[in-house]
Amino acid sequence: MSKNNVWVYISEDNEDCERVLQLLNRKNVPYEVKNVTKHPENKKEMQKHGIYGTPATFIGDENNLILGYQEEKLNLMLGVLDKNYLLNTDADPDA
Repeated sequence: MSKNNVWVYISEDNEDCERVLQLLNRKNVPYEVKNVTKHPENKKEMQKHGIYGTPATFIGDENNLILGYQEEKLNLMLGVLDKNYLLNTDADPDA
C-alpha cells in the first residue's frame, strides 16, 4: 500500500460515508476523518473546496477528490486496482 495522505469528509447517519470508511478499513488504508456534523469548522473547510455533500474523499492532495461512494475509483486512486480493470469493464467479451 502506498503512503498516501487520505482524508474523508463525512456526515452522521450517511450510508455512503460508512461504506467509504469500511472500504478504507478493509484495505488497511490510514485516513483522517473530518466529521462535518459534529464539527462545523470541517463543514466550512469542505465548502471552501466547493463541496457541499459527503462523503468527499481526498487521496494524496486536494486535486484528487472522489465524491460519494465510488468503489472502483477509490480502489484505483489508492493503487489497489489495475487501471485496465476500468478500461475493460464495458468491453464486449466476444470482440
